[in-house]
Amino acid sequence: MSRTRIYSTTFILIAAILVAISFIYVQLNTIYIGVDVQKNQDNQWYISYVDHQGWAAYKGIKDGDLLLSIDGQNPELHPSLKYNSIEQAHQISILRNESHLLFSVTDDINSQYSFDKSRSSILFFAILYCFSLFLFVKEKKDSSAQILILFFMVTALTYLGSIPSGMRVHYAQAFVLVSLPLVPTVFLHFLYNYFNKYKIKVLNPRMLYIQYGINALLFVCGILTIYTDIGYKLNTLLVAKVSLLLFIIGCIYMIFILAIRYFQFRKTIYNPIFKYMIIGNSLSFFPFIFLFALPRIIFNEAFTSTYIATIALFLFPIVYVYLIVSKKLLDIDFIIDRLKYFCLLAIIPSIVILLCVGFLYDIQRFSLAHWILSFSIIYVVIVILLYVKERIEYPLHNTPFKKKMNFQLSLNDFSQQITKLNKQSDLEELIIHEVIKMLPIQSAAILEMDHDQQCIEIKKESEFLQPDVRFWDITKQKNRTYIIGEMFELNLGMCILIGKKQRFQYLLWIDNKQNRMNYNPDEIVWLRTLANYIGIVYENLDMLAGIISQFELREGSESPSWVSRLVFRLSENERRRLASDLHDAALQDQLLWYRKYEDILDEIKISDDIHRRMEEIKEGLLDVIHQIRQTCNELRPSFLNEMGAVEAIDQLCVNATFNANFTVEFNHSQLDLSLDDEYVLMLYRITQELLRNTMKHALATEVKLVIGNDDRVITYEYADNGVGMDLSQSKATLKNMGLSGIRERVSSLNGETEFYSSEGHGFSVKITLPTVQGVG
Repeated sequence: MSRTRIYSTTFILIAAILVAISFIYVQLNTIYIGVDVQKNQDNQWYISYVDHQGWAAYKGIKDGDLLLSIDGQNPELHPSLKYNSIEQAHQISILRNESHLLFSVTDDINSQYSFDKSRSSILFFAILYCFSLFLFVKEKKDSSAQILILFFMVTALTYLGSIPSGMRVHYAQAFVLVSLPLVPTVFLHFLYNYFNKYKIKVLNPRMLYIQYGINALLFVCGILTIYTDIGYKLNTLLVAKVSLLLFIIGCIYMIFILAIRYFQFRKTIYNPIFKYMIIGNSLSFFPFIFLFALPRIIFNEAFTSTYIATIALFLFPIVYVYLIVSKKLLDIDFIIDRLKYFCLLAIIPSIVILLCVGFLYDIQRFSLAHWILSFSIIYVVIVILLYVKERIEYPLHNTPFKKKMNFQLSLNDFSQQITKLNKQSDLEELIIHEVIKMLPIQSAAILEMDHDQQCIEIKKESEFLQPDVRFWDITKQKNRTYIIGEMFELNLGMCILIGKKQRFQYLLWIDNKQNRMNYNPDEIVWLRTLANYIGIVYENLDMLAGIISQFELREGSESPSWVSRLVFRLSENERRRLASDLHDAALQDQLLWYRKYEDILDEIKISDDIHRRMEEIKEGLLDVIHQIRQTCNELRPSFLNEMGAVEAIDQLCVNATFNANFTVEFNHSQLDLSLDDEYVLMLYRITQELLRNTMKHALATEVKLVIGNDDRVITYEYADNGVGMDLSQSKATLKNMGLSGIRERVSSLNGETEFYSSEGHGFSVKITLPTVQGVG
């Protein structure tokens, strides 16, 4: 590059990074409202579309709401209505079901829109900027590299600026309005320069002047519609659609130019270059054109999101950097031939799969956009699978790998079949069948060896097991401990351990090979892998049988209260032990390191910035120490026995009021009974669980708790005014909320529990407990 060209390219790169920073700043600091509006027959503005990723969707604004005012003024006065949308607003007033609703547009909700969309566009800009720097350093002498850098920056900034443009940021709108049709224009300029060094004239330079002139005219129209009131007279959305249409025409035109030149030079050395360009441009821009741009112009609705439609753009810089830098090209003719073959093969399967999907699901729910998008996805996936299949199939077809591939397929089939088994006998039958099928043997058997009794039982055998086969020499191995998958040879055949259960071991015995040869390494690896699979399934089936027997036992009879009480006592002992370990080990170590850190912080001299950051770390350590202390108190409150039930529960209520958005009214005036430790602990745990549920789920503002007693029973009543719940839901849901645990705790002391709740009517629970004399 000449000095002037170097300076101009440097300016392009610096200007691009500055514009990108401004776009990114706007994206991350501007609220995307995401509302489109239209006028109804009464000339009133109403909400016609709400983007689910925008602020309006999070605030509950719905389609059909009537728009009353924006920022306290007539909606007609707000500039964003030129685009039939609402952006850059501070207050929105709507009418819904004769109710006036006022929304303040504040950044109190993290909209996923800015993050998700910004992430892909920033990544795309970063990749193209790196490629541009690479070209700037690597190809300084190539004049076409400068135009390619300009093309990369225009494309990347157009993508990056599309989000703030959608937020109706004026300078971003003006930039995207002119840069979008400028993308194919700059690319044609690149083509002209690139082939000019080969003395090939790909297009008339007058076409470039015409296209640049059209872009300049469009820029003027865009400025007038965006920054003046002419936008109300001239349809602003029409100008945006014209920009999008010029982009589509420009992309199709550049593909057309490349195709014409390809047929012109197809018998020359430039044939591969044109093929690369045609394929690269088509794969990069056609998804955006046919899935987003054209449907947006024709149907006012895209087939897919901008994010999906622009993924293919990442291919574009790779192709052209490869063309500029590479000295050798891949065999594009071979790739194209295979691609055409796979594309032809994929048509019928894609149609069949699409029809099956339509048959299985409700066809009425699918729009034309859904059908086209579904077919495109299925078609592309099948083409890719066919290509991958060919790439991996050839090496596996070589003769030395045939048997190994069969073993791999056998393992895959076996792993799929064992997922359907739920009986040990079925598993044993499958093992025998698989071993006989894959190995050149005549007989096999599943053996159960009892180490205590020193006996062996044949659990399952093949059809041709000889009656004179004896397994007595297996008992010689009883003093050895084997792991699953380990083998040992016998006088006749070989055994491999496939499962263990208490004093029993399960063995797979296989006969000697019929050809009298030893088992080769592939067969041994296959047997050991199979044994590991079987060992896992044996263990799972054993656990399943145990769980089923436990369920049958529980269904037959309810556990006695003393059993439940014992379980809870063991649980509390474990809590106490864990709290003690946390307090004596983790907490003390944390305090020790905190003091050492504090001493170092006081002794050394550091800058204010580092000192501030180290103070933040110190505060974080203090928070961790406080959390450990709080966890210890929750596991086993140290004050419970000393304070008693009333004081301990009152402290819980005070803490809940302090940490949550509801008040707790605790009435214990009717309680005049001294409770023992078991009752105190149970009431404390129940209150702890109920308050925790209220914080997490209830959205309550008031909680009432009453504890009292008479001569025979203790009563415990808890109620909140939250959202309530449907008590008919599954037991699993109730268990996750701790309600089943509460019922079991009360039952362990022969008490009764009643839950009362419905959706929207709060939640309450009434517990009655016999006095200590009534507990058996």
